Amino acid sequence: MVLTKDSSLAIVNKSDSDDIPCYQSHPLWSNMMIKTFDKTYKYHLNVLDSHPPITTKMRSVLFDWLIEVSEVYQLHRETYHLSIAYVDQYLCNTSSLLKNKFQLLGITSLFVAAKIE
Repeated sequence: MVLTKDSSLAIVNKSDSDDIPCYQSHPLWSNMMIKTFDKTYKYHLNVLDSHPPITTKMRSVLFDWLIEVSEVYQLHRETYHLSIAYVDQYLCNTSSLLKNKFQLLGITSLFVAAKIE
């Protein structure tokens, strides 16, 4: 049995793209948004099952560290939560992540989320 939960990310409607100029000006962003509309915004609750080297304790330590980094750089709380969603979505879409790359995944997801901020 696979449990899923809805993502906390806001769903952007395709009609919103007319109001934001960057959608029309950059084809890469436009392509990303089209692909986003096709996704279901769901991920598995048992996301760590396909990543044996990574434990729930490691995940919580990573997220605590990301909170500290977010506070040092004065990022919005939404940026932190978006980075968590990126980590979980990445883990859902990959089969195995090395233990020594987990912190890199976390800080990269925070960096990408901060760019959206």
